[in-house]
Amino acid sequence: MRWALLIAEVAFLALATAGHIEALPMLPIGVTCAVLLLVDLAQHRILARRPELQFRAAGAHLATDLVALCVLVALSPDAHQPMQAFFVVEAAVAATVLGPRASTITGVTASSLQALSLVGPGLLRRDPELPHLASHALLTAFAILATTWFVARLAEALRARTQALREAEATRLSTERLAALGTFAAGVAHELATPLSAIGVLGDEAALEEATVAEREQARRELHRQLLRCRDVLQRLKSGPDDLDDVTMDLSAQVSRWIDEWHRAHAPGSPAPTLTVGSDVPEVVRGAAGYWRSAVWTLLDNARRAGASGVQVDVARAGAPGTPHVLIQVDDDGCGLTHEVEQRAGEPFFTGWAGPEGRGLGLFAARTFARAVGGDLTLEARRVGGARATLRLPVEV
Repeated sequence: MRWALLIAEVAFLALATAGHIEALPMLPIGVTCAVLLLVDLAQHRILARRPELQFRAAGAHLATDLVALCVLVALSPDAHQPMQAFFVVEAAVAATVLGPRASTITGVTASSLQALSLVGPGLLRRDPELPHLASHALLTAFAILATTWFVARLAEALRARTQALREAEATRLSTERLAALGTFAAGVAHELATPLSAIGVLGDEAALEEATVAEREQARRELHRQLLRCRDVLQRLKSGPDDLDDVTMDLSAQVSRWIDEWHRAHAPGSPAPTLTVGSDVPEVVRGAAGYWRSAVWTLLDNARRAGASGVQVDVARAGAPGTPHVLIQVDDDGCGLTHEVEQRAGEPFFTGWAGPEGRGLGLFAARTFARAVGGDLTLEARRVGGARATLRLPVEV
């Protein structure tokens, strides 16, 4: 920008002399430009070693430019009056870049130098138009000071607004992080609630005096299984939700196992889901198996809470040849979905259950993970009653 301004000043001088370059003292002008070049190169080398001096370098740049402009104006024989406009430009640049105090000093200096460059040669030549030059210098000085004040105020307001926006953005990000942390903590509680509840029930059953050795052994094995699930949940939470690796598994067998584990953990009183698996279900899907199991458990939990007496789970391949996926559909004959629940299901902390039945985090966590790996989770009311939850698992092609 500085060099563009300098080139504009020299070009303006050339145009002001109507193309008569010989009317300009080219040697002093060339020396002035050479000095500016040397100063600029020296400042660049200093800033490369000490970047903390950048603010001071800006002030030094402007001071050097003002002195050079004063010399150029003084050297111009006929175009010195129109060249005063460049002092206004320099003052405006200073007011934009520097602070209020530095810009005020620059404005006063610029107005003084322009007056000196305009009136000084007239005094030496005893110019008869000296009063006119003096009045012109005063008007230009006023324009410089007014421009400096206005631009400095505007720049300060913009800097304050920018700082306020940065602080607001920092506050927003901090609030979002805290909200995410709260959601994460609630998700941990939701993930661990089912196995911990099962552990409590199994512990009570194992402690019953009338329990047989076989029943106690079965309870012990189930306790061990639930503890392993707790460890799996904690491991997944430790690794984070960004586990997008492909996993190879017998999906039909895994879904059957997840359903069986869920039914044992919630029996008695929970419906026994019926499973139907298609013949061409692929084995390689995106995402960790533990997350998909948690999603299936969430859908079964919702069916149980809806008072379903029957739950049908269908696993089938779907999608176009280039974008295949697996659908896990959970149909229940429970109380169904209201329009609001159907529209808002999956939002964090939104639940359609009255009382302490849920906090709206199970569907949110399941849908978030499914979408993170290219899948999805949707809920809809069935025309025959009840609800249908569809979990879409992306397949690695």
